[in-house]
Amino acid sequence: MIPNSRLSKIVSWFIINYRFSGFLAFLLLMVIVSYGTWQRLEILHQNDHTEMSAILSSVKQNVEQTMKNCYTSALTLALTVNDDGIPEDFEGISKKLIDTSPNIDILQLLPGGTIKYIYPYEENKSALNLNILTYKLTRKDALLSLQKKKMYFSGPTALKQGGIGLVGRLPIFKDGKFWGFSGGIVKLQTLVKLSGINTMSSSKYYFQISKVNLQTGKTEFFLPNKKDFSKAHFDYITINDGNWKIYIISKNPYWILSETFPFALLGLVIAISSGFFVANMLRKPSELQILVDNQADKILTAKLEFNTLFEQSSVGIMNVDLQGNLIAVNKQLCKILGYEPEEIKAKKFTYFTHPDDIEQNLAKLDEIKRGVIKDYSTEKRYLHKNGNVIWANIHVYPLKNTASENVSCVTIIEDITEKKESEEKIQKSEIRFKSLFDDSPVALWEEDFSSVRKYLESLGLLEKNSYEVTSF
Repeated sequence: MIPNSRLSKIVSWFIINYRFSGFLAFLLLMVIVSYGTWQRLEILHQNDHTEMSAILSSVKQNVEQTMKNCYTSALTLALTVNDDGIPEDFEGISKKLIDTSPNIDILQLLPGGTIKYIYPYEENKSALNLNILTYKLTRKDALLSLQKKKMYFSGPTALKQGGIGLVGRLPIFKDGKFWGFSGGIVKLQTLVKLSGINTMSSSKYYFQISKVNLQTGKTEFFLPNKKDFSKAHFDYITINDGNWKIYIISKNPYWILSETFPFALLGLVIAISSGFFVANMLRKPSELQILVDNQADKILTAKLEFNTLFEQSSVGIMNVDLQGNLIAVNKQLCKILGYEPEEIKAKKFTYFTHPDDIEQNLAKLDEIKRGVIKDYSTEKRYLHKNGNVIWANIHVYPLKNTASENVSCVTIIEDITEKKESEEKIQKSEIRFKSLFDDSPVALWEEDFSSVRKYLESLGLLEKNSYEVTSF
């Protein structure tokens, strides 16, 4: 726990340095705003990622359902091949399969790997007699399906009869020997429609489908928007059967920033405003604190000057409370009374006052206490340490013009003992002269020649000799 004095110093420092305090308030708010902005960015990014993942998950389910339908159709066709290796009612069964499964566009049977049966026929007859085991664009995918002995989806790839499609081929074995393939083709536009890509594309996202070309080793993209999106925010899923990818891409890579910018801007404005507010709020106390400090310095300087004057004064000074206790005395007073400071402070002022003057002094102090008088001056007698009487001319001033019990008085004491002794000697001389004058055995009188002096001054003869005066 911080002590009160230390806490007060810390608070005073921040008040005096109000500009720094304002900057510190701005800095602290900017840290909070930055953290809040970062949190908002993270939340928006996470929400966006969750939304993209949910959309891709839905697309993947639709694509996998299409591939399952394609597999079911290919398996049904494989079962039409009799023990002699001849398909039975290929066209009729294919028509029913396509009618009941609108996600399949083309069905094929490939005895020995060569396309011999295809439905619908007219639109796709240009693909007849194509041997996929020898055709360079289909050979690797066909061999891979044959090697795995399961249905493998090739593409999206260019079709012999034109267009682009996803081709699934199921190897058929009769008595443990390879007979050929049954296959289903889903055209790209059908795949895009059934997957939901068209309906899920919006002003926020677009889709792309890619596959690595096994012939060239390069990645090919199949949907219209083929611009580079490597620096954009995107997510993707991989279709393992065929090793191709579906991407969902943000159309505006900076939309999260645009969503966050108003919040950050508002936070910045609040931080700047708060910094100025704190600085302005502390500026007035700071100015007052500086004024107080300056006044304190002046008071300290005045106190030092007062202490110097108090100690070096040529007159005695004492500070007395209204109960007669001595609060402070200076060196000159100690010299006047013949005591050490510690001896004087241990006693009341009445101890040094002549008994005949105590009652008068106490009465005057009572009048000051009651507010009847503000100050007074008089002559009084003190007792020196050696017992001698000290005459002093005193001036008593209260430190405050109030009748409070806490008021004290400053007494200025001027030693007039020598003056009093001289006056006493003169008075005694006058009394003696008067006694001699009155008791003289011869006639004595006193005349006033002041009018004669004035007359001679008017004639300019005051400093002249008797000859000049009589000759005038």
